[in-house]
Amino acid sequence: MLFKVDHSDLVKMKNRQTERTAISGDGWMELLSDHAVINSTSFSMDQLLENWQAFVTQRMLSPRVSPYIAASWQRCLPFINPTDRIIPNRLSEEHLHAARVANPELVSLALPVMEDVYQYIESSHSLLLLTNSACCVLEIVGDPAMIALAEQAGIVPGAMISEQQFGTNSIALSVSERTPVQVRGAEHFLRQLHTFADAAAPIFFYTGRLLGSIALVTTCEYFTEHALGLVTSAASAIAVQRQSDMLLADYNNQLAKLNAVLSSVTEGVLVWDEEETLLHVNVAAEKMMNLPAQALLGRSFRRFISLPPFIDDAIKRHQVLENVSGRIHLGDRQLHFIVNLKFVETGHGIFGTVFTFRSETEDLHLLEQSQLNKVSQTLDSLVGESAGTRRVRQLARMAASARASVLIRGEHGTGKTLLASAIHNTSPRREEPFVICASASIPKDLMMVELVGLEKGVSSKEPWGQAGKFELAHNGTLYLQDIEALTLEAQTALLNLLELGIVQRLGKSRPAPVDVRIIASTSADLERLIEAGSFRGDLYYRLSPFEIRIPPLRERAADISILIENVLNRLALQFNHPIQVSDDAMYLLRRYQWPGNISELETLLSRTASQMQGKDEIDAEDLPVFVRQPNPLGFEIAPNILVNSLDEMEREALLQAARSCRGHLGKMSKMLGVSRTTLWRKLKAYDISAQEFRLK
Repeated sequence: MLFKVDHSDLVKMKNRQTERTAISGDGWMELLSDHAVINSTSFSMDQLLENWQAFVTQRMLSPRVSPYIAASWQRCLPFINPTDRIIPNRLSEEHLHAARVANPELVSLALPVMEDVYQYIESSHSLLLLTNSACCVLEIVGDPAMIALAEQAGIVPGAMISEQQFGTNSIALSVSERTPVQVRGAEHFLRQLHTFADAAAPIFFYTGRLLGSIALVTTCEYFTEHALGLVTSAASAIAVQRQSDMLLADYNNQLAKLNAVLSSVTEGVLVWDEEETLLHVNVAAEKMMNLPAQALLGRSFRRFISLPPFIDDAIKRHQVLENVSGRIHLGDRQLHFIVNLKFVETGHGIFGTVFTFRSETEDLHLLEQSQLNKVSQTLDSLVGESAGTRRVRQLARMAASARASVLIRGEHGTGKTLLASAIHNTSPRREEPFVICASASIPKDLMMVELVGLEKGVSSKEPWGQAGKFELAHNGTLYLQDIEALTLEAQTALLNLLELGIVQRLGKSRPAPVDVRIIASTSADLERLIEAGSFRGDLYYRLSPFEIRIPPLRERAADISILIENVLNRLALQFNHPIQVSDDAMYLLRRYQWPGNISELETLLSRTASQMQGKDEIDAEDLPVFVRQPNPLGFEIAPNILVNSLDEMEREALLQAARSCRGHLGKMSKMLGVSRTTLWRKLKAYDISAQEFRLK
C-alpha cells in the first residue's frame, strides 16, 4: 500500500533523535537496536527499487521506507534530479590539505583504526571512508577494484558528498542525524548510487561535538548486516582513543611543568618515599652529588648521603625543618648545607619526603643574587635588518627610556624574552633587579603567593613568610611571560600595582609601596580573551602604553641570512671549527616558512651541525626532509633545484627508513607514521625487500 507523504511521523522520529546529542557507552547499543528496525535488511533489493520508483515518479511513499530515508528523499527532491548523473564538487589539493590540517587529531587517530579494520575485510570488495563534519572525504582505504568503482561515481578524496550535493547516503545521514545509519541500493536517492550499499557512524568528541564520520562502502551483493556494527565500533574506538590521548597529554603536560619547575630550582631537591627510595632528583642535586639522576633513582638515598643525627630524627618523627644548617656527607666529601625538610601527605598518611639543600655560601648571597639578576642582552642583540626588525628596535629604544609598561606580542619563538631583557638593560633601571615570572608554569592556586607574597606566620608550611615577585623586583623590572595565564585575582593585584604602586601580601593587613616597571609578553589573542571575559580590559590598557609586535620569521625574510650567520658563529665556538652553509642550503632555509620562528632556526642548525660528521659546510642534503621538499602551497622554486615526483619521494623515504632501522618493520612503521599493513603494502608496491637491509 502506498500513501502520500505525511510529515507527522518524520517529525516524531526527528524529535526523538534530537534528544540524543552526545553518545557514549550504552547509548551506542540503544542506537544499534533502534537501527535494527529503522534500517531493516529484510526487504529485498527489488522491493527497495519499487519503493524508490513509486516516490520519484508518483511522489508516493511506501510504509516500508524507513523515516530516515523518507525524510532524506523529501529534502533531496526539490534540488536533485534522481536520474541525473552527478559528480560531487571536489576540493583542490591545496584545500584538501587544509581540511586535513584543520582536523589533525581526527585523521591521525582514524587512519590506524581504518587500517586495522581493513586487515580483516581486505579482498571483500569494500572500502572505508573518513569524512569531516562537512561530509568532505579526507581519506579512503580499500580494495583497488572498489576504489576504482567509487571513483567512477565521483567518490574520491576531497569530494563533498553531503546530502545537498550527493543525495541520500549513509555518510550524510550519519552527520545530519548524529547516529549510525546504513543505506542499501535503491535507498540512495541518486540512481547512479543504487549499485552501492554503505553504513556510516558519526565520530564524536567526548564533549558531544561532532568531528566527522567513518563509513564502510561496498556493492549490494557483498553487503553484510554486520557492516553497521563494524563502523559503529570503529567510530567508538576513535572517540575513546581521542579522549585517552587528551588525558595522557594533560598528564604529561602537568608532569613536564612540574619537572621544569624542579629543574629550574637552584637548590638541590631530592624526593623519596616511605621506604627511602629516591623518586626524583633535580639538576642541581645531580651537580652537587656529582652523580647522574639515573644512578640515583630507585635506590635508597642513604647509599649516597649521610645526614646529621638531628635531621635523621626529624625524618623519623616527620618534623618539618626550615633553613637549618648542618654538615652533610656526600660520598667522601663533607660539606655545610642549609637544609629544608617537608613531607607530602595524602588521605592515607605520609606519602614521601621532600629534601632540599644548598651551600651556606650560596645562602649568604641568595638575596643579593635575586636582587641583582643582571642580563647581558642589549638592543644590539636584536639581529636583523628587515623593516619589521628595525621597527621593533625603534619602539624598544623609545620604551627603554620611559617608565610606562610595555606589552610585547608575537608568536612562540620570536624572541620576546630577549627583547624584554634588552629593554631593561638599556633602561635607567639597568642596575636594578630583572625578575622573570613564567606565568603559565605557576599553578593557579599558588599564583597570588608567587606574585604578592605571603606574610610571616600565616602558613604553617611557610612560617617565615615569602616575598612575592612584585617585592623582589622593587626599583627594577618585572617581566611577566604569557600574561594571559594570570588568574583574574592575579590580574586585579597587578592592576593595583600599576594604578596605585602598592602590593599587599596575603595575610597582611596593610599594603606596602613598591616601585616596579612591568614588561609583559603574550602569544595569545588578548582582544578575544577580553571579549570572553577571561582577561581584564582595563589591565590591557594599563599594560600597553608601549605595545611592540615582533613579526614572525616568515615575515622577515631579509633577516634569515643574518640570523643564520649569527647562529653559526656561536656553533663554531662550540664545535671549535668554522661552519658554513652552501648556496643551495641557504636557498632552502630562506624559502622555509619557520613556524617555530627563531627557536626552530637555532635548534635546526644546531642539530644539523652536530650530525655533519666532520664537514665544515651544511649542504642541502644535510637539511631535514620537511625543509628540502617542495612547498605544497606553490611558492616559487629555484630553477636549479631538481624536484622529485611524489612516488620518488615516497620510495626514497621508505629506503631511508629501511637503512636507518636495519629493515625492522616495527621501527620503520613508527618512524614513517603508518601502520605495519600500510608499510608492507608500500614496500611490496615499490619492490623493496626489508630483509636485504637486515644483512647490511
